[in-house]
Amino acid sequence: MATDAGLEFSVHPLVLLNIADHFNRDRLQNPDQSSGIVHGALLGVQTGRHVEIVTSFTVTLSSPSDADAVATGLVLPAADFAERLEQYKAVFPEYDFLGWYSTTPHAPTAAELALHRQFMPFNELPLYARLDPLTLATGARAAAAGGAEGAAAAQAPLPFLLYETTLEANTGEHRLAMVPVRVETGEAERIAVDSVARGEGMNEGPDGALVAHLTSQRNSLDMLNMRVKTLLAYMEAVESGKISGDPALLRQISAVASQLPTISGSQFNQQLAKEYNDWLLTLYLAVLTKSTHITSDIVDRHIDLGSAGGDDRFGRMGSGGGGGAAHHRAIRKRYGMGAGGGSGGMF
Repeated sequence: MATDAGLEFSVHPLVLLNIADHFNRDRLQNPDQSSGIVHGALLGVQTGRHVEIVTSFTVTLSSPSDADAVATGLVLPAADFAERLEQYKAVFPEYDFLGWYSTTPHAPTAAELALHRQFMPFNELPLYARLDPLTLATGARAAAAGGAEGAAAAQAPLPFLLYETTLEANTGEHRLAMVPVRVETGEAERIAVDSVARGEGMNEGPDGALVAHLTSQRNSLDMLNMRVKTLLAYMEAVESGKISGDPALLRQISAVASQLPTISGSQFNQQLAKEYNDWLLTLYLAVLTKSTHITSDIVDRHIDLGSAGGDDRFGRMGSGGGGGAAHHRAIRKRYGMGAGGGSGGMF
């Protein structure tokens, strides 16, 4: 990546949400051990002189094992990090590794620069992003309090700072120089971030956004129905000769009507008839199955009552106690039922 001053940098809201979520998860899951500082990688694209940070993922650092990492007390697991980058490249081949981020509350020091060098094998001049969650939380509380301080906090810049890697002209040492960055959002991201910020979709009441959206849709349909009726009344009046038609208006009505999908063609009628017949067949099979089960239950009750009463009529089918069983089989054979009392014989 070039280090010319003419580069333009932008970040998407997803990156900011990922970093904030990473910070909150680390603080809530490890309240006693969390230092409040988390790290991760930045992915994005560079088109000409425009560098766009699109997404990010978390990076777990380990304890130092060489002299280069003693200053930070942290070491980047290069093998695991390279494997993670390959996995992201397989899913997002257009994204490149642009740099890394942390949530340190202070400007870059020798510790951050030492850790910064460990990312250089993956990008010769990586970016370094810093999100100060303490400043962000203070601004959020001030904005929620309202008043003059709240208005000032709402207009304050986002505490997301970006640094690029430069070289000292005299010593050739690497240093981190702050560069301006702007938040770039698409329409889908704007809607998603707005929904997350307002907590939409969770236990919405009568005044929720979903209810408001559906109400707006219903009002739009009512207005459309009213206007269609007005046009229909106008066309009927023109056709009956009550009023003279306006050619320009008639052409506009014809253009609108021609854009509507037709539902009176032969293909539509065939599809409608097919679906209607399928529905009738399903209903017929359901009624037939229910009738078969009812018939089977009546036959079983008739046989049980006859066997319990010892009626001589059941003995005519055979001798002794076998007459009832023979009569049972005869009734089931007549109604086309199996011997188990079910309705499998009919189907």
